[in-house]
Amino acid sequence: MPAARPSKTADSLSSSRLAKDFVRRYRLRGDARVLDIGGGDGEVVARLRSCGVSAFGLFDGPVPPRDPEATAAGHDEVPAIQPAVLHQSVPFLAQSFDGVLLRDSDVYHGALSSPEACTATANLLDSLKPGQPLVYCGPVPLDAIEAHLAAFPGAAQRITLGIG
Repeated sequence: MPAARPSKTADSLSSSRLAKDFVRRYRLRGDARVLDIGGGDGEVVARLRSCGVSAFGLFDGPVPPRDPEATAAGHDEVPAIQPAVLHQSVPFLAQSFDGVLLRDSDVYHGALSSPEACTATANLLDSLKPGQPLVYCGPVPLDAIEAHLAAFPGAAQRITLGIG
């Protein structure tokens, strides 16, 4: 028998707790920018924004081509959520985020020692301001993600977010 899926209400409560805990733990204020990875529905981005921070989301998918004729100010606005291929690039400037919340991405479902997973992590770390957190809360076992992160500068920490 397949496992029961959490209800939309449970998902919303979980997203709300996750966003609130993330903002509180890292003392993010109104000028903070957060990148959420793996939320194609935009739920966590919306919850982060309701906590008063600027939030953007990326989900797995090819990046649509940019219209070269789109030069008006309204066309330069960054969408709240958009597709990306993390091992190719992150569509934001380096050191532009105060936190990255990595919840899921296809690139992390295979071997974490793969060039794609390592490049994706390097791209995400590059998008962070110095000393800011990349918080991983995805389906990969903690020991595996800690071993993966050991190849990068900084120290991995185990924390609990959004389950209270």
